[in-house]
Amino acid sequence: IDAPQTLVPALDYATGRLIDWDKELVLNDDGSVKGGSLAALLARLHADSDPHHAAYVQVFMRTFRAFVDSARLLSLLQTAYKCLLPEDTDTTAVKTEKKRHRLRIGNALKKFVEECHDEQSSKALNDDFVTFVESSVFPHDDTLALTLKLKYFQRLSSVESTVEQQFSEAPPKPLLPKSGTRASIHTLDPIEFARQLTLLDSQLLAAIGPFELIGTAWTKPGKETNSKNLLALIHRFNVTSRFVVSTLVHEKVLKTRALLWKKFIKTADECRRLNNFNSMFAIVAGLNSAPCFRLHKTKALVSSEKMAICDELNELASSAKSYKKYREVLHTRNPPCVPFTGVYQTDLMFIEQGNKDLLPNGLINFQKCRQAADVIREVLLYQQPYNLVAVASIQNYLRSKEFAHEYSDEELFDASLQCEPRA
Repeated sequence: IDAPQTLVPALDYATGRLIDWDKELVLNDDGSVKGGSLAALLARLHADSDPHHAAYVQVFMRTFRAFVDSARLLSLLQTAYKCLLPEDTDTTAVKTEKKRHRLRIGNALKKFVEECHDEQSSKALNDDFVTFVESSVFPHDDTLALTLKLKYFQRLSSVESTVEQQFSEAPPKPLLPKSGTRASIHTLDPIEFARQLTLLDSQLLAAIGPFELIGTAWTKPGKETNSKNLLALIHRFNVTSRFVVSTLVHEKVLKTRALLWKKFIKTADECRRLNNFNSMFAIVAGLNSAPCFRLHKTKALVSSEKMAICDELNELASSAKSYKKYREVLHTRNPPCVPFTGVYQTDLMFIEQGNKDLLPNGLINFQKCRQAADVIREVLLYQQPYNLVAVASIQNYLRSKEFAHEYSDEELFDASLQCEPRA
């Protein structure tokens, strides 16, 4: 590796030693980082010679938890910033270069405060961080210092700084249940049912942070803390799917059960139109569950037109060829969108199992981080709000115990047998 041409030496900010670029950094043929020591990867954040700087910083800040915890990274970034402060003996050229490097470290600090909202990162941001900003950043970059302090105190007081989304068009008017009737599967219009499911799913998706997807965190000890928002969306999927099953198998009147089947098809189809593939997949999974799939008398009363739509939805939700059909459709849609996260979980699982954390020479496998970041980037891309009106009575219903049925698989199958006994 050719050492970056710089007047400022690259240091290991943990020990103060000079970085040996030949031994501590490996590049791909296109110049992107393949692997490196923690010191080299950190120094690369402010290297002048990196033509892939913006992409590198984005991957680093979204995946660093794969190789360093939040508290240590924040400490190293602060040390780096202090090491790059100007000294009286510096030449004008050195001072100018140090300033350029500080700006890049400052950008990484800004991204940390703005984007790293997991519990571990929040704990790392404490009074010492404020002292650092006031004593080291403010005298040299008051704009950055004020931004860092503002973001810090907003986090401390749980104040959201996001600007409310402005839409160019008014949202569609909600299709409410008839006056005097409460929200239920029997009174909800399937279009409005899909809209309210979409709002709920979209809010859960928007809360997912990049670190929840690193290293298959949702499968490991501590998952309830480290991947709580992803688990909440997965739970929502399961609740919706089991609601479909329970509703159908506990309806004893055949014609009413067929009408409910038809309503679920309409709701899933509307979810597809809204790009809410999470609820669409959940409803399809419910209809294809063992207790429901065997209800042939019920399906016989559903029109061929509606069953044709059901077949289309089944084809879209098929896992064949690694969800090929679904991936093709998803990539033709524009946000907002609620993707089926099971596909991303599968992709990330393959990346985790198929790539070692370290290269053969013992350096951090940053190529693996880049592969994971490509998947994470797509999830974050769809975290955009919907231009829909939340109806409180329907949202309360979707969150109620009435909606979240807790029947066992055996109980659901027994109820199915009572609806349509075996021939």
